[in-house]
Amino acid sequence: MDEKVDRLFNILLKDITEEEVRHVIVGLNWTLVETNLGAGLAYTPAKDLAGCYPIPDSGKLCNRSLTDLAKLVWSKNPLERCIGMAGINSFYNNTNTKIRSSNGLEIASSWAGEITCVGRFPSKFLQNKKVRVIEREPLAGEFDETQSRKLLKSSYYSVITSSTFVNGTAAKLISWGKHGKIMILGPGTPLCGGLFNEGINYLSGFVIRKKREARIVVSEGGAVKDLKEVGKMVVLESN
Repeated sequence: MDEKVDRLFNILLKDITEEEVRHVIVGLNWTLVETNLGAGLAYTPAKDLAGCYPIPDSGKLCNRSLTDLAKLVWSKNPLERCIGMAGINSFYNNTNTKIRSSNGLEIASSWAGEITCVGRFPSKFLQNKKVRVIEREPLAGEFDETQSRKLLKSSYYSVITSSTFVNGTAAKLISWGKHGKIMILGPGTPLCGGLFNEGINYLSGFVIRKKREARIVVSEGGAVKDLKEVGKMVVLESN
């Protein structure tokens, strides 16, 4: 991993404490790690993503401490990185986190200018905005990933999906958009204030309030809309 990625993960890992890992669930859409502090999510990568292979220690992951499990973000295997990120989010995105409930896209709808979105975010809040969407498999009118650098560097407002922490592209995307305002968006967004030092302005994430129900939703392949019943959307803003 390059220096930018190292710095990003070091920020996330430096405050993680030794906690008991109680559940690790890799679902079709989301991966969940639950500890004695809370539960965190990360987007489950597609099995055909380069580098994905079965988890070597499956069945024994709950024997690890949270500090050890979170270090899986250094893995070259996206599935292991996903588990590591969910572990990190179980630390930062817990019910003790005093952050107001809010929808990041509602905040973005107030921005006066063109918005570049890394990821497709269907939302009523962006219906009347000029939005440039970057996707791995773009639809008509969208842009492919090769256009990311040019579009982010030319945009003052950027919304970046939290799944980029799992696929390893978050650091470079943030560096390309840091001249303007950046929002990291999605249930897998770590609510870690240290990330503001990297040029991020908004962390729009998710806090699970009903852990047992969340485990069921994730294990049954639930999507974002299904998660809304087990937690709340929140936004952490830089000062």
